[in-house]
Amino acid sequence: MMKKLCAKQGCNKLVEIGHTYCEEHQREYEEKQKARHREYKQNRTDIKEQKFYVSDDWQIMKKYIMQKYHGLCLYSLVIENRIVFADVVHHIVPIKQNWDLRLNENNLITLSNSAHEYLHGLLRENPDAYWEIMDKIKKVK
Repeated sequence: MMKKLCAKQGCNKLVEIGHTYCEEHQREYEEKQKARHREYKQNRTDIKEQKFYVSDDWQIMKKYIMQKYHGLCLYSLVIENRIVFADVVHHIVPIKQNWDLRLNENNLITLSNSAHEYLHGLLRENPDAYWEIMDKIKKVK
């Protein structure tokens, strides 16, 4: 079985390929993520969206989209020509802009967390570049 170093800077423990952190640093990472998520949820005011993201309809659609794209990040695959596993299902047209597209499979793509954060930032800072990337992804999906 192949192994690599834990991704935590300074840690010399070996982990299996497919894992990012050793057990100790994985727990640390998960606790940070939970705290970050709790803080994020406390500051949200969009109750309608929060309810949608825990709905059965969304959970079913999210699972379907992940399966449809084999759990791969489409940004990494199409734009960077790399194979990276997806973590989230992203609305191409944000549901704040068009609520009616929230369950439209043509408005959904799979992304890694880092691609998701990058694309949301790009949408805020440079919408034209965001839409150009989305057009490229939509052409091959």
